[in-house]
Amino acid sequence: MPAADIREQVKDFKECYAHGDGIEECFAPWYLTKTYGVSATEAIRCSAESKQGPDGSGLDHGLDAFHLLRDDGKPPTLVLIQTKYSDSVKLIAQGARDFKKSLVWLKSALGSSEASPATDSKLLVNLRADLANLPPEERPKLKLEFVVVHLNEEDDALLNNKTRETQDVFKEDCRDVLPDAVFKLRLEGPRYIEHLPPPDLQPSPAKTIRFQGTSLPVAQSTQTNMFIGIGRLADLVAMFATRKEDLFSKNVRLFITSGRNVEKGPSARIKRTLRAICVDKPPIVDPETFALYHNGVTIHARDVVLSSGLLSFRDPYVLNGCQTIITAYRFRCPSNSTPKMDDALWDRITIPVRVINSRDEELIRTVTVNNNRQNAITAAALRANDPTQIALEQRFSDIEVFYERQEGAFEYVEESDPKRLGRAFLNSTWGPVNIEDLARCLAAAAGDITFARNTNDLFESDAAYNRCFSQTRTVSVHFLVFLQNLHNVLGVVLKNDLGLDWSTSYVKAGKVLYYALCLLCRYLAKNEVFGPLEDYGTSIVGRDRALRDEIAKQLDNYHSRIKSQIQERFMCLEDTKTESLNAAFEKAQKSLYLKDNVDVFEFVRNFDERLEERDRTMI
Repeated sequence: MPAADIREQVKDFKECYAHGDGIEECFAPWYLTKTYGVSATEAIRCSAESKQGPDGSGLDHGLDAFHLLRDDGKPPTLVLIQTKYSDSVKLIAQGARDFKKSLVWLKSALGSSEASPATDSKLLVNLRADLANLPPEERPKLKLEFVVVHLNEEDDALLNNKTRETQDVFKEDCRDVLPDAVFKLRLEGPRYIEHLPPPDLQPSPAKTIRFQGTSLPVAQSTQTNMFIGIGRLADLVAMFATRKEDLFSKNVRLFITSGRNVEKGPSARIKRTLRAICVDKPPIVDPETFALYHNGVTIHARDVVLSSGLLSFRDPYVLNGCQTIITAYRFRCPSNSTPKMDDALWDRITIPVRVINSRDEELIRTVTVNNNRQNAITAAALRANDPTQIALEQRFSDIEVFYERQEGAFEYVEESDPKRLGRAFLNSTWGPVNIEDLARCLAAAAGDITFARNTNDLFESDAAYNRCFSQTRTVSVHFLVFLQNLHNVLGVVLKNDLGLDWSTSYVKAGKVLYYALCLLCRYLAKNEVFGPLEDYGTSIVGRDRALRDEIAKQLDNYHSRIKSQIQERFMCLEDTKTESLNAAFEKAQKSLYLKDNVDVFEFVRNFDERLEERDRTMI
């Protein structure tokens, strides 16, 4: 299979399952589905969460994925995988060297020394659990296969020769740490993958939770039904422990880390209730009472079966209930020491559960939106799982910029895994590109000021939303980064950096912001001024002083005359009615010759290619 075809398939996997920070992190789970026929959710369970684990470099111990082969009549084989989404021989050799990090951990997990699961990432927790499920008589027979998967299309023999020394060093290391192990190391590239026979497609492993309830058909649908009843919170927390954030990839937001939620809001109240149930002596609240306090958790799954107080299903995703499950997980598995809880009481805590059994993905997106409409949530967040937003997230990730399509996602990563930002999002040190900010900027740049000022209307209207995030308007991802930077500073520039006296004006700076943004973008487009876009289109810079000075210079110069138009058209108004502001905007556009004949998005149509060419020239 040509490397280009592999890249396309991995890209499709990323867009479908929204796993990881970038396309390269979907290489390992894609490989598992392609080679061993495992389901996507199982492949993600057996793959790393991010480039080097959830808490910093090295905590995946040199592993990107694993697969445990259990063929009848044969010794079990543990396949340990390093992926290099590249054709670089140097990186492929590095993949073989990285396996050395796994050897001591493997010795521990295989029972040869003291284990320390507290340091394990999600991948290692799941690998340790799978090894623990091996029958005792099979564990000594376990074979190890270390596989470096890559995209180099050279002949296998030639590539092996180029990496022979590195391979030999690893083999010696493995013999030293695991002297009794039967193992082999191999490189697998496009040539190998091309000749693989199609794998037997394995079903996703069934998950089972305790459940008392009933099944209800969905009207006018033969493919969808739902199960409503009472489940156990402990079972949902255990499901999160093995899936982590992937469990919520179809939700509209991640855990809200703000003090308003954690210290005073819903999360704080949930923790107080959990403490009253299974920490306080004597217990203040009965475990079963928790279900009366809670609206419930909604899950999308397939192949749902109810029997004898148990509910089994495949490929579960939590559509509503992220705050509850993560709060409960952090309560159960805190990072610092807490008073000992009563395990028996914890296991009895009940919660309302609704499981929707369907293969209709469009219906599930609609269900997710409507479930979350009942909560305090923005209209923008309800579009978080739109395919357009997932594709945008990947494009930003390709340039190491964090795109916050899910409400609270950046703060959650910043609080729970700050090192991940430094590894995967080097260009988002000072913040993300936010879905709502981006919508405002795109609308304003197009002259749709009403939608820029009222994003709820924009996200509620299918026509306005599709127009705003059309391929034409989002053609340049670097221009979108520039727009976020511009949005971050423009209000401050208008208020403080232009020498305008707003104290005597009915109209304040905030009312003018999106009109000014439109005029500035049109001025840059009309005069083909690329400098600010090139300087501030690659990374988020926060309220950088140099950026503020640059924007002030562009607004206040002889050619643009935008500052003077703000003074003459807006600051002399005697009211702040929308009609008055729009009329002033029309006059400003006309005076500056910046009417609709200036197409901002045509101006930046080839901007990304322009930046790439500039970078190649600099090298």
